[in-house]
Amino acid sequence: MMVCAVMCVIAAGAPSFAVHAVPIENAEAEVLVADIDASPSAGEHGDSGFVPIGRYVGAFSTNYPFTGAFHGGGHVIRNLVINRPATDGAGLFGLTSGSTIDSLGLVGGSIAGGVGTGALVGRHTDGSRVADCYSILPVSGSGYVGGLIGSNSGSGAVITRSFTTGP
Repeated sequence: MMVCAVMCVIAAGAPSFAVHAVPIENAEAEVLVADIDASPSAGEHGDSGFVPIGRYVGAFSTNYPFTGAFHGGGHVIRNLVINRPATDGAGLFGLTSGSTIDSLGLVGGSIAGGVGTGALVGRHTDGSRVADCYSILPVSGSGYVGGLIGSNSGSGAVITRSFTTGP
């Protein structure tokens, strides 16, 4: 079973934002079909913000990486907020393994986490690939912090044609 992201825009009055990690059997890929304003994420979970997709529990624990494919379609997620300074592996994707993430921008908002914190991926590992992605937002953490990717490790973890700039 793989964990895939399901994103939706709910248009009832003001635009809303929801991202849920959902177990999906034999899922091939998730595709973003529109830009998303993630402003409501700032008030989620007692102001801790968005819960990263894919979870890093610890070096000697069972972890739950995102293992699928996420195609951003050239779209942008704006104003994503993650305020989890005690969470290792913080980012839109907390932990990846064997995944593909491409063609996505993150603009505005802020990301705060523990060890392994990045706007797009906190811990990018083992055969994961990021291509054609960017971030323009502040990112902070306690170690292995990057504007786009917090830590990049393991065999075959690759980042291409991607960048980050601070606000």
